[in-house]
Amino acid sequence: MEANQIENPIAHGPTSRSEKMGELFGALAKAQTTIVAPMFDKEAKIPMKKGGMFKFRYASLNAVQGALKGPLSENGICYLQFPTSKAAVVSIETLVGHSSGEWISRVFSLTAASSDVKDIGGCITYGKRYALAAIFNLTPDEDADSSQVSQAYTGSEDQKRWLNDKLKEIGVQKDDMAEFHKKLLAQKLPASDASLMAIVEEGRKK
Repeated sequence: MEANQIENPIAHGPTSRSEKMGELFGALAKAQTTIVAPMFDKEAKIPMKKGGMFKFRYASLNAVQGALKGPLSENGICYLQFPTSKAAVVSIETLVGHSSGEWISRVFSLTAASSDVKDIGGCITYGKRYALAAIFNLTPDEDADSSQVSQAYTGSEDQKRWLNDKLKEIGVQKDDMAEFHKKLLAQKLPASDASLMAIVEEGRKK
């Protein structure tokens, strides 16, 4: 599972863009009316220390790309992704372009679990998937709860209830739950099973 090879997102680089953006934004507005959510075609299973499995479904990079291909090409939109790495830090630049020549680009950086080739490769796949999902407003994994979906964990009462329920399912003791709240807040992670899984897996490795 690619998320096992990720430590924490560390930075969002500055946004670069062409001088004019009108035609690109118009094309994106049209494309967004026909883009459908990607299917959750993969399932992650993480064995827990106290037994049992922590599971969640997610959309693979292929599924995210497949959801975008038709709507974007029909509106003259393309995207390019350029991964680079330095030690364990992986950066993904995603450039969205239009047939008019207008474009916009942003860099998303995150840290792999190590500088091993396998970890770097998994981190690149993870970064490409999340960068595309963020740019085109897609949900790449199961939401915490459809009634309180959030871009980031903010510690709201609904999110706390969701997190406590998830932690109970995987056998986390009540006294230890506050630490998970602190980590989600500090790392500004989404309120999703994927984020919780990454923190749980990080703790298992220590």
